[in-house]
Amino acid sequence: MQSPESPAWPYGLSVKTPPAAEPLTAAEVREHLRVDDTSEDTLLELYITAAREWLEVQCNESFITRTLVLSMAGFPRYRAEIVLPRPPLISVTTVEYTDPDNATQTFTDWQEWATTQPGRLCPLPSAEWPATATGLYEAVQVTYDAGHGALATDVPERFRHAMRLLVGEWYENREQVQDRPLNSIPDGIGEVVQSLRTPYYV
Repeated sequence: MQSPESPAWPYGLSVKTPPAAEPLTAAEVREHLRVDDTSEDTLLELYITAAREWLEVQCNESFITRTLVLSMAGFPRYRAEIVLPRPPLISVTTVEYTDPDNATQTFTDWQEWATTQPGRLCPLPSAEWPATATGLYEAVQVTYDAGHGALATDVPERFRHAMRLLVGEWYENREQVQDRPLNSIPDGIGEVVQSLRTPYYV
């Protein structure tokens, strides 16, 4: 079942090119924690990556620029737009699909909206979404770049602050964290995360 405002169901999202940097460094986290010892920098870097990945899922956001691939079982009905997850959208690169004859095709008659987030994609006024092969989970693949920028300083401070809080929680309470689900976080951090979430549909 599919909505006129959603990707054709089912769909999946994968990272084609991961971010080249993290929004925080171990030194920045040590300053937040008031820790001078550098012997646990490797552990802090693992926490930084884990915090970024977890927050990006929770907030439906891409912090550092990366290339994503949205895979769908087909195009939406009629000329309905496709909402691209994990904003902010930078630009769409390609729209490829498998036609009814199981041949790979490139669709070029599309337009994107990157000025509002999440970004959206739809056919040009003179075009329609093409027919696709049936029974394929990846009959349509949209490749696009998303993120606030390539540098850590491009990421809004509100996200970097949430990462500091989360890494600090994991670092200071590492034994307790091991005994509870990852999504079980203190209410204070949970409220921050809730305020940062980008709605999938706007």
